[in-house]
Amino acid sequence: MSKLTKKQTSTLLGIVVNLTSVQQFINSPDTIVARRKRVTTTTLDFTLPDGEAATAICKDIGSELVHLSTAIEQLKKFIAAA
Repeated sequence: MSKLTKKQTSTLLGIVVNLTSVQQFINSPDTIVARRKRVTTTTLDFTLPDGEAATAICKDIGSELVHLSTAIEQLKKFIAAA
């Protein structure tokens, strides 16, 4: 594998910073991640302004968001190894 240039390394480090910022926003207790559904079926569901229903999903398990932490760590390791 060829060595990264300083500019490439800097760009990748900027990406890590941005991804980490996104992760912190998503994991904030004030941020809710939800999935649309046709109708409310439980008391945990809520109605959106457009009349459709939504249900909150777990940020830590059961969604594609679990891959964000892994991606950040893999990118850090890649940069460190370069």
